Amino acid sequence: MNNKSLVVYSLLFLASIFVLFGVFTCSTKKEFLQEEQTAGTKKKTRKFAKKGRKKKQTESAGQLLNTEDAVSSAKDAESMITALSKKQPKPAQKKTVSSYFSGYSDFTPARMLSDAEIKAEKEREAALQKKLEKAREDYFTKMLKDPSVSDRDKEKLRLRSNENYVKGIASIRSGEYVQSLASMNEAMKDPNASPVSKYFILSSMMESASKLGERDLYFKIMAIQAELISKEDLAIIGVKKTDRAKFRVAYDRQTLIALSDPLVKEELIKVKLSQFGNRISYEQAKIYVTEDMAFNKEKYKELL
Repeated sequence: MNNKSLVVYSLLFLASIFVLFGVFTCSTKKEFLQEEQTAGTKKKTRKFAKKGRKKKQTESAGQLLNTEDAVSSAKDAESMITALSKKQPKPAQKKTVSSYFSGYSDFTPARMLSDAEIKAEKEREAALQKKLEKAREDYFTKMLKDPSVSDRDKEKLRLRSNENYVKGIASIRSGEYVQSLASMNEAMKDPNASPVSKYFILSSMMESASKLGERDLYFKIMAIQAELISKEDLAIIGVKKTDRAKFRVAYDRQTLIALSDPLVKEELIKVKLSQFGNRISYEQAKIYVTEDMAFNKEKYKELL
């Protein structure tokens, strides 16, 4: 190979290297631009998503003290109680010994009762039960009409005559809170239930909802009671008629949400400023709201 050929091959080799380097550079630049565009799109998407989320939270916070309608709250509460009852596992049925024989397992009756005798005994027991219920009802009716019985005692009698209320209290004492809610919900429908009776029934329902940690249900029931307080005369039990109870339901509920949502807390501060007609500073309003949040955190700890 002469010198001329060597020079030609060297030039061709160098040219191929430059071409390859140019292709690599263009490819790399293109990939970099694509990645940069993708990153920019993601960043922009996140920015818009964050902005949208903030707007949604602000709108929610702006409506946070809307009071609930008692009728819709009652319907919602009943639906929630029904749903809880369906979820509740049925208790295992215990093996029982016939009431006509001794409860001792080693007891052997002299003879077995015939079907006719068992039927007659059941009918006798049913008739006796009906007679007792009639006597009980007559007693309560007589006492409620007796002018010598105080109004407070009459209210106690109304509660004691409400069979579902009595069942509900028994369920609370045995820790069967779902069953108690179901019984108390029926107790509310008793035609003889007075506003005072309903106040105590609702308080018992709130206790059960609290024990179950059912926050939404608790405040639905609280809204029904607030409506009762705003409309009925409950002075006999020391409860003053006021519309403020409705505000308290919404405010207390939102203080619990504000524990984890700064936007809601900010709205509560604005509400507090408005309550005082802007006669207090922002910092003072913030202190009041923070104290309310701490108080309600302890008060409603079973709902958190």
